[in-house]
Amino acid sequence: MICKTDRQHRRGFIALVVLIGIAIVAVLYFTQVSSFVSVSVPPGSKGGNYRKPWHDEDRLLGPDAVIELPKRPKLELNEAFVLEAEVSRDGQDRGAMTLEFLDDGRVNGSWYCSYSHDRKHYTCDAAFSGNIDVDVVYRNDQRKKDKTQLYFITKGNYAKETYAESTDDSSIENGIVYVTGFIKPDHSASGKLTITTDKQWSAQYQWQCKANEN
Repeated sequence: MICKTDRQHRRGFIALVVLIGIAIVAVLYFTQVSSFVSVSVPPGSKGGNYRKPWHDEDRLLGPDAVIELPKRPKLELNEAFVLEAEVSRDGQDRGAMTLEFLDDGRVNGSWYCSYSHDRKHYTCDAAFSGNIDVDVVYRNDQRKKDKTQLYFITKGNYAKETYAESTDDSSIENGIVYVTGFIKPDHSASGKLTITTDKQWSAQYQWQCKANEN
């Protein structure tokens, strides 16, 4: 009777271990799937779905990599072009940004802004580079897809100088800048600009540019 009970306990323990193993494999699988299928929300969204850009750094390709170019219905990169974008944060003007899209799928850009708040004066300057990624699909707040929009991701460095009138002191903050976004076939575009010093703290800005009038 004792041996039978022991066997039942062992069987129950083995079954529990198997179930735990299956659960771990399932969690790992869905984690990999969610990281492979990148989802972005439109700039300015108040939803909690904003994905930190450093989680997608694997989409940044090296200088020798061949970038897959977009096909219709996405914007085709038949020639290089430049976009001028407005940057804001919480509805406040935060300067301007230039984005250069090359016909090989690479993207270069720069950002500059100067503003004052509470007797402090701030100046931000940044440069960044990256590439498009045709595999990323745009989704809105209702999770509806729009396959006409072309995604890109860039990374670079920024410097933020702060001058305080009250103490007549100035300081410079250096960190990493990421610019991500989607561009439509009419050349209108929008996205986010993120600065961080340690990937723990970060500040997000919104940017957008209007459709090509030509």
